[in-house]
Formats: sequence, structure tokens, C-alpha cells
Amino acid sequence: MDKKLNPFPVFLQVTSSVITSFLLITKQNFIKISLYQGTVIALLFLLLLLGPIVKATTYYSMGSYDPSDRLSWNTRTNGKGVNPPVGGAFTNSNDIFFIQKSDHMILPASKVWDVAGKVNIAALGIGGSLTNSGTLTVSTALTGGGTLTNSSGGILNYGGTVAIGPTLNATAADNTVNYSGAAQTAKVTTYYNLTLAGSGTKTFSTTPTVNGTLSLEGTASVLVTSGVITYGTAATLQYNRTGTYTA
Repeated sequence: MDKKLNPFPVFLQVTSSVITSFLLITKQNFIKISLYQGTVIALLFLLLLLGPIVKATTYYSMGSYDPSDRLSWNTRTNGKGVNPPVGGAFTNSNDIFFIQKSDHMILPASKVWDVAGKVNIAALGIGGSLTNSGTLTVSTALTGGGTLTNSSGGILNYGGTVAIGPTLNATAADNTVNYSGAAQTAKVTTYYNLTLAGSGTKTFSTTPTVNGTLSLEGTASVLVTSGVITYGTAATLQYNRTGTYTA
């Protein structure tokens, strides 16, 4: 009588080999997945540590309109790009708002334009211009070679560290220029009301003139590198702070 072959040893050998291979592949994949997950977690931690990457965008004026209206700006000089986003048009400190050479923008008395980024007033040709009759706040920089006019009742709050670049007309009655940042280089010109606020030293390279009120506020101090501050016949000095101060 022929002996019947027992298939189980072969079956067990094959099954053991398959299971071993499966476990090896699973382990390798698990290691790969673990490494992938570790990389993702590390990248997420790095992003949280560094904060969001904010892209800088340059917007160009679309005519002699109200600069506080986001539709007055576009990413292309011909207006065929996009406008600043709804709800955050002027909040990115990296953005640049460029007033083109043929545009003469006017901020109405009833409006407030608060710009976290830079405002550049072009100087080419006849030069771009901005007339401020409301409240203009520029936190980063005012650059360019055009003209910025602070008309009667207008308030300019400037927080940039470098001097205002455009020609600054600030002689109109009851207009105010407020240097509100930390240490700042201030523009030498004639002011009606000049407020030196915030903190740090406000440095004038030569003699500025104040015809209205010079107000010293916060912990700010003033330094005129060559000369002194001169005052008009009706000017007043307002010391609006606590503690002593030696000029």
C-alpha cells in the first residue's frame, strides 16, 4: 500500500514563509510611514515656530480716487489684475501701495486709511500726489518722490523708522503730523501741529519749524543733529507726559 504524502509540512513551510515576508514588508512600510509622519510633524512644528509666510504684493493706484477704497488699487498698472482682498485690504505689512505718476489721490475728511504696509508716491513725470483730509496711518514706510499734502484738519500718523520720502506739505491750519513709532528719523519741513509720541528718539537732521503746537508724548525724546526746533509767532509747546524731561 502506497504511503500518502502529508501536505501539511509543505503547507506550513509555505505559510510560514508568506507570513514572515508579510511581517517584513509590513514592518518596512510601518517604518516608512513613521518616518513620513515624523517629517510632516517636524514641518508643521517649524511652520508654527516661524509663523505664517506672508507674501508681499504691490498694488497700483487706478486713478485720482479715494485711497481708502480697496477698488482704487490693482496688482497691475492697467487695472487688469486683482484688487486687495475684502476684509484685509491694507493689513499686510509687506504690501506696497504705489501711487502712479499721473494720479492725485484724495483721502476725504470723513475717511480713515490705516496702512500696515508701505505707501510709495511716484515722482516720475509730473509726480503722483496724495492729499490727506482725513486720518492717514502708515505703519511701515512712506517712500517716493511725489507730494503728500496734509490739508486743514488732516491727521498723518507715521510709524516708520526712516524719514518720509515724498515732499511733505504740512503747513495748513489745524493739520497734525504724528510720529508714533519707536526711534524714528523725522522729516525736516515746516509743520503746523507736530506730535512726537510713542518711544525712542525722533531725530531731525537740521532745523524743523512748528507754527502751531509741538506736543511731546509717551516716552519719546527729540534730537536735532544740527540746529534747533524753531517756532512760529503763535506756536505753543505742549508737554503731554508724566515725569521729568531734559531737552
